[in-house]
Amino acid sequence: MNPLLLACALITSSILLKPAIAAEKSMPENRRAEMHEQLRKKRAQVREACQSDFEKFCKDMHGPHNRLNCLKDHQNQLSSSCKHVFPTR
Repeated sequence: MNPLLLACALITSSILLKPAIAAEKSMPENRRAEMHEQLRKKRAQVREACQSDFEKFCKDMHGPHNRLNCLKDHQNQLSSSCKHVFPTR
């Protein structure tokens, strides 16, 4: 990967994530743990419900962002179980 492109991506992501990181740090530890657990459960639901769709449409994609974008690109073709749990915003 181009070092300049990588540096730009890192800088951009750190700028965009700064408010979320600050908000999380100010959150009580038990609330933070609860949110992480909810996120883990949601990822597991999406993984289970969308496995066949992923294999059908996105099997050659690597990396979580590429996989999610691939499913978003095919959201009109997803199975009903995947559509039910997949975040489309």
